[in-house]
Amino acid sequence: MRARNSGGCAKLLSDDGTISFNHFGLARLICGHLGIEDRLHWVRDVTYDEDRSQVRTGNGPRVMASLRNLAIAILRLTGHTSLATALRHHAR
Repeated sequence: MRARNSGGCAKLLSDDGTISFNHFGLARLICGHLGIEDRLHWVRDVTYDEDRSQVRTGNGPRVMASLRNLAIAILRLTGHTSLATALRHHAR
């Protein structure tokens, strides 16, 4: 994927074709992606200490990441705002 700026409109060139955004649309797209990055990956890295996981072979890392994502989704759907607090509560 390559980005080009052509007269006030940023264009992302992908394998599927050209997708055009004005600067505001592109900024919203980038911020939306960063929001996902912050919200999910940061929680997995910090709350679950995923970087220190010793599961490294085969499908283990992908399975564990999926289970962590499932746990995060369930906790959020049940209304928990602080995942660390929710994990401590349910670990009792």
